[in-house]
Amino acid sequence: MEKEVKINPESIVTNFRVEKFTYWTPDEAESIYKLLPDSDKYQMADVYKEAFGGSPWYERFKCVGCKEFTATDDICSNCEKTIFEEAYPTQQLVQEYFPKMLSKFTPGVLLTAKTGAETLGFCTGGFTTPKELIVKKYRGNTQILRSILLRSGLNPNDPMFYDNETCIRSDKQKKGVGGKLSQVRVDIATELGAGVICGRTINLPWLSLKENQLREGGYDFLSFVPEGDRYEVNGVGRYFFIARKI
Repeated sequence: MEKEVKINPESIVTNFRVEKFTYWTPDEAESIYKLLPDSDKYQMADVYKEAFGGSPWYERFKCVGCKEFTATDDICSNCEKTIFEEAYPTQQLVQEYFPKMLSKFTPGVLLTAKTGAETLGFCTGGFTTPKELIVKKYRGNTQILRSILLRSGLNPNDPMFYDNETCIRSDKQKKGVGGKLSQVRVDIATELGAGVICGRTINLPWLSLKENQLREGGYDFLSFVPEGDRYEVNGVGRYFFIARKI
């Protein structure tokens, strides 16, 4: 695993606030999202597209054939199709993806980092089970489920808090914004009674940050690439991490 990126203290962003929105049911999650100003929703979409379109994901296009994300629109390395669409259309994010994203994991939380009316980043998370997570995030891949259960010692229906999305504006990355949002999310998950916190990422410095925060919060920590998860970018696989309250 790569070492955690060292942050220059002079580059740390300090003049922002974290806004918290917690919800208990899917309906409540969608209601909270509807009440957000449209300007916030569209800024979230811009941040999301900017974050996942850049390093380390480079999800800029989506193959029409196999639905895999790609960095370029020349030929799909997965199915060799040559027809692509935009990876994350703004209207689709605002009107469909974001409300579904929040309602999938409940009880849950949405956190935004803001200066004035400007959104610097946001993160989400909420409760699920290993069995549900495989359906929601791994396209129902039972091999991945078996691998996660075997390595973690969890049962299919054990409750766990899933760190879902974390998106930071590119010019605010590695300046403490994402770390602050992550820490607040860990604190809220702990307050909600999470005995297990998990997530997945290909961002190795982020994985190191998560390990540090969770160990400091009284959790153990395990990370691995599940068998059957073939997603990778530039040779880096997608890690699943799991932490249990000690």
